[in-house]
Amino acid sequence: MDKSGQYPYPVNYMTSRGVANLRIFFNHANQEENKEIFWPSGDSKHNYMQYLDWQKSEHAKAGVTCTNCHTIHVSRSAFQTKLQGDKLCRSCHQTMENRGAHKLHTFGSCIACHMPRTGKSAEAGDIRSHTFRFIPPEYSIEMSGLEEQPNSCSGCHHHKDDLIEGLVEFLDAAKKADLPKPYAVHRRGASK
Repeated sequence: MDKSGQYPYPVNYMTSRGVANLRIFFNHANQEENKEIFWPSGDSKHNYMQYLDWQKSEHAKAGVTCTNCHTIHVSRSAFQTKLQGDKLCRSCHQTMENRGAHKLHTFGSCIACHMPRTGKSAEAGDIRSHTFRFIPPEYSIEMSGLEEQPNSCSGCHHHKDDLIEGLVEFLDAAKKADLPKPYAVHRRGASK
């Protein structure tokens, strides 16, 4: 939170002045004390909170920092990433195989699943989580719907025919390696 407690991000913070400068503008928000700015999963609800998400990530624990993925002054992509899309993920995660749940999207969907759109910006568009965790559709069901807890699957599968319960079933089938082909023809148990 900013020092006023009004915004979930550091107001007037200038990256050029270094990380130590954050303490002047920012009180570290946490989920226990600031429930209104976090989803039940622990992911941030707003823009400019990626640092808080990143701190919870396995990337942070492994020493991966912002500049390992993002360029600071030279924009190579819309998100200032060093490589576009899943090429960036696979530049480190080279041993990933298309097995189990990873075979769902053979076109490569690291970002869609592991960086779901959880934050809302003041401008058009959504902000991706930087916890790099998959948020299962069961979380949305447990929390009474997408408005209370977004999930990784519904970020793309959000039309009327993709019920959350169907997404749970689809994911379970993929994990068990019995994914029917084509799945849409075999909607087992999905009700409208």
